[in-house]
Amino acid sequence: EKVAELENIEISEEEIAEGFKELSERWGMEVEDIRKEIADDMMIHDLKVRRAERIVMDSAVAQAPAEEAAAETTEE
Repeated sequence: EKVAELENIEISEEEIAEGFKELSERWGMEVEDIRKEIADDMMIHDLKVRRAERIVMDSAVAQAPAEEAAAETTEE
């Protein structure tokens, strides 16, 4: 949530509609029925968190685990 806030992530009406459409397909329900159960605010929150997760994952740098890195330096 903090990443979403710091990145100033905004969700468009189209993204909200697509989020409900994805749920309807996944759950086999009509979009209107899902909208009765899930508030737009909840969908917006979920979409912001997912986008923030993608930002974090996309900017992550892979590193060897500490044990492997230590073993490599002692072997040399």
